[in-house]
Amino acid sequence: MSLLEFIASDEPLKNVENPYIKCMSINEAIKNGYKVREELLENPKVDKDDEKMLMFCDSMEHFEELEIIKQETSRYTEHYTKKKYCSEITWRYTDKRAKQLLEYIHNHLKGSNEIELWRIWMDDNSTPTIYKVVEEELRLKHIKKIFKQDGFNIPECVIITKGK
Repeated sequence: MSLLEFIASDEPLKNVENPYIKCMSINEAIKNGYKVREELLENPKVDKDDEKMLMFCDSMEHFEELEIIKQETSRYTEHYTKKKYCSEITWRYTDKRAKQLLEYIHNHLKGSNEIELWRIWMDDNSTPTIYKVVEEELRLKHIKKIFKQDGFNIPECVIITKGK
């Protein structure tokens, strides 16, 4: 089983990509002076011009920046939400990144009435704990409650509704 953090909405969700990650082909990486593992270079089945083959980042800290990437609804998400659009959140929690997520939520609610934040364990269909908050009352503590945890206890969700 694996942890899954995601956002769900009835309106399309915008992607947030990590600006520090660079994806490139093997040939491009070599051209830019990066060291590439021998087994990749020697494998005839590997497309050395596939531009998404390798991922580079200048530091582990930057590698863990907030990313929100559209996902097809899956058996993992559909058990918990009936929302049409889901995007996976990948990050390591920090207050700075949580503030970015808050800004993302506020921007999204300009065109939507509700958004859900989920933290679940895949293949665990336990009954989730659901918290509800109106947008005007949404604070960092709500994001922290769900996402700044060591380990996993139970599925949790914060439903944020548009206020006045």
